[in-house]
Amino acid sequence: MSIRVGYLNNIWKTNLFYSRLYFEFQTYSPLFVVKYFGTYLMDTNITRTLGQFLVFGLLSIAVSSCYKDPDNKVEPIASPTIPTVTTNEISEISFYTAKSGGVITSDGGSKIKYFGICWSRTPNPVVELRTKTNYDTGSTSFKQYIKVDKDSTIYYVRAYAVNSFGVGYGEQRVFRTKPEDATDPEGNVYRSVVIGGKTWLRDNIKATKYRDGSPITTGLDATAWSASVTGAYANYDNATGNSAAYGRLYNFYAVADPRGLCPADWHVATDSEWSNLENAVGGGAIAGYALKSVSAWDTLAVAAKDPFQFSAVGAGFVSSTGNQFQGLRNVSRFWTSSEVDAFGSWSRVIERTNNISLKNNSVKTDGYSVRCVWDGDN
Repeated sequence: MSIRVGYLNNIWKTNLFYSRLYFEFQTYSPLFVVKYFGTYLMDTNITRTLGQFLVFGLLSIAVSSCYKDPDNKVEPIASPTIPTVTTNEISEISFYTAKSGGVITSDGGSKIKYFGICWSRTPNPVVELRTKTNYDTGSTSFKQYIKVDKDSTIYYVRAYAVNSFGVGYGEQRVFRTKPEDATDPEGNVYRSVVIGGKTWLRDNIKATKYRDGSPITTGLDATAWSASVTGAYANYDNATGNSAAYGRLYNFYAVADPRGLCPADWHVATDSEWSNLENAVGGGAIAGYALKSVSAWDTLAVAAKDPFQFSAVGAGFVSSTGNQFQGLRNVSRFWTSSEVDAFGSWSRVIERTNNISLKNNSVKTDGYSVRCVWDGDN
């Protein structure tokens, strides 16, 4: 006969100290088998308790002689274990928050004491950390928010559940918080905003150099600008001061240059990303209204409240023909990085006097504003 005994918990009763044990009897013989698994309340009278325990074991053996195991098999007895848990995928990631959770698939044969998610900047976070959620009641399927203290940082997450036998952890998930801003090599700082799950810069690019430090051509007159086949930028009306409020205007060749126009870890928004942005704010028919800044425009015929904080400004544009600078405080035109053909590429047009965000096939020698999207969202 084998006997297994394990400690479960202690209780007080009528001024005596009791210990609740779990125990398992199992006898083996070529023909007979008896098994018993249960709990036993043991008081401080050890002699009486052990006697009762022994008697119970002998009775179990006696009972075993009353039947035969027809298959001569001994089934394994399932003892209580730690819980099993799965960890939800990470969602709703922002600068300082994200959402995860888990599902308790088994309590291990013992009541769940508490559960939640834990996270850290190093792999395999544990419940001893301060950075965790902790609940003692609720559904076996749970969703909870992660709150962190650093943006643009990698975090590791595991769901957990605790019973009398220990801690069970789910699989590890990894995510990176979104960057609150970006800085280009010239020291220009750009704010960011999350719309439709994508992280956008909410300021127009002002760079005079590519990401590798190479200068971008500037100072071209109308003729030279319209004939350009390499990257170039202009300040509206050739006035450097306009770049502070409106950013700079670039031809498509600067947008497409592999040396990079955006800060490190960012890229010029694609046509698809612009479409996603428009859908996230209600569709192209009202996206112009939803994306416009409340300032940096002439008096708005259609009042803007900038509800998504995209803050599009009336930066105007450089025309590839005719009058070089047009539309300051009346129109904003943005390049996408998506070419149509050798001559044109997709752009977006937002005007002062209507709600529309218009998709347009623009000539590559036009000069438009540029917005960037974080690489970490891809």
